[in-house]
Formats: sequence, structure tokens, C-alpha cells
Amino acid sequence: MQIMSYQLLGATPDYWCHVDQLLEANWTTQQILHFAIPFNNKTRKHEGCQMYDYNYTTAVAMGYDEAMVTLTPNRPPLVPCQHRDYDLSVYKSTITTEWDLVCERRAMYSTTQAATHIGKLAGDFLLGYIMDMSWKWLQAALSLPCLVLIAHYWLLPESPRWLVLHSRYDEALKLLKQAANMNGNVPPSDGTILTAMHTIYKKEPSTKTHTGLVKILCDYVAILRLKKLRIRALLIFGCWFTCALVYYGVSLNATNLSTDVYLYMFLGGLLEVPCYVLLWPAIAFFGRVKSQAGLFFMCGVSILIVACIIFFLPEGECNFHLQNQG
Repeated sequence: MQIMSYQLLGATPDYWCHVDQLLEANWTTQQILHFAIPFNNKTRKHEGCQMYDYNYTTAVAMGYDEAMVTLTPNRPPLVPCQHRDYDLSVYKSTITTEWDLVCERRAMYSTTQAATHIGKLAGDFLLGYIMDMSWKWLQAALSLPCLVLIAHYWLLPESPRWLVLHSRYDEALKLLKQAANMNGNVPPSDGTILTAMHTIYKKEPSTKTHTGLVKILCDYVAILRLKKLRIRALLIFGCWFTCALVYYGVSLNATNLSTDVYLYMFLGGLLEVPCYVLLWPAIAFFGRVKSQAGLFFMCGVSILIVACIIFFLPEGECNFHLQNQG
């Protein structure tokens, strides 16, 4: 939810150059756009980072109607603007509007996600002191329910293997018997299980003498010791990386598709419902390999179709159609 909220917290509404003289003369937004801001026929929007280099004092003295007739036939060169105004009709405040993360500052926009993850290390402790605007309250509303997950510390059972390696045999035996009963299986006798636990403990490569960082590193590389386990681990890591890259790439692409961000996020969340509901029956009937391979194939075909639409349909026409459909 935190990452998905980026579409709202980091939304970029339409923006244009701030023209002090025209605003002080009480020109309307539409008048400023028509007179001072160039229109891009390709994107079908007004430029956000440039404006015409008029003598705006003269334009104010003339008034809007006379200035349009007299000055616009011979447009002056374009100049970059230092400040911008934003369309606040949909988003009252976002990190983009508050910190002006557009034009020459757009590169900073790409760092906000990384800053979000880094901030999670300490942000939860300071959240109450910094929640003073609308998008921050939204961030808080998404973060506070996660405190319920602390209950997992007491609700989730410990790994039986970890218990065995720490000589906590009775607890491991209890968990294994509970798992067998839940799966409808009859467990071996307690003596047989305890003997197997002692065997596992003795065969485990000795890292018990290591402490601190060395022990942590040994635990991490333990998964790479066996060839079969190493291959499976690398495959899982590759699947995780691919899933995360595709999922968040598609989920955070609403602004690039120029569609309604609320509809985009709603449909994205709606599509996850059948995925969660049908996943377990699919695994039970087809198995993990066929289910995962089939879902990856369907996802790849869908993304390929979207990519073809974006790459082969002219950008302006593509955005125009998507906006009309939204």
C-alpha cells in the first residue's frame, strides 16, 4: 500500500509558468495560458517549463483583449520559468506541488521512492510530529494499520529447524505434530522424531562457535552450500525480482498512460481479488510450476500488448484516446 500510494502522494497535476504581472493584474488562468504559455500540439497540453518572453508590463497596460490582438501575431522567443502554478482542482497538495518537482527539478522526483524506503527506518518514530498536510495524513492512514502486524511475533510459530539447531527439541516436536495433525497425517513416534532431530543437529555444519556479524553471514550463505538448493534459491530470487519489477512498474505507470489515476488504481486492485482467490485452487490442481509458468505467460502477453499500443500508436494520439476513454 505504501508504494501504491505513490500514485496519489506523488501525483503531478498540470502546471504552467507563474507570471507575476498577469496574476497581480487579476488575469484568469485561462487568459494567462492563452497569452503567455505555448501550446504543444503533440501532447495537447500547454508547456509547463517555458513561457513567451513578452513585456508583460505592456500587456497588462493593454488588457487581455488588446494584448491578444496586438502582441500574439508575432510571438517572442521562449524562456524558461523559475516558478510554476499548479492545477489544484484534483490534488490539493502532493510532494510534487509542495516541493516543485518538475522541469529542472524533475530528477529529484525519481529519488522520492528511495527516500521513502530509507525514511521508513526512522519515520515511524517521528510520524506524529510531521503529519500537518493532506498527503501526509494519507501516508499516516496507510502506515498506522501496519502496526497490527506486530501481532505476528506472537501468532506465527517458529521454524522447527531453527528450534532444532538451538537445541529446543520439545518445542520443535510440538510444532511438527501440530503440522501433521493439521494436514491429516499420522506423525512418527516421539522417539523417532527426536532421534532425527539429534541427527540433524550433529550433521549441521558448525557455525555455533561464530558470533556477531560472522554468524549472520554464515547463516545467509548456508542456502548456497547445496547445489540443488542453490539453483532453486537463485530461481526464486529471479522470480521475485521479475515480479516486483513488473508489478510496481505497471502499478506506478498510471501517469505515463495519461489515464484517470483513481480508475487505474481501482482496476488494479480489483484484478488482484481473483488472483488471490483462484491462486490456491490453481496450485492444488495444476501444481506450483504450471500455475506460476502459466501466470507469467499471461502477464507477459498482456504487457506486450500494452507495449505495442504505446510504441506503435503515435504518442499524442495514444494519450488523446486514453484520456477520452477515461
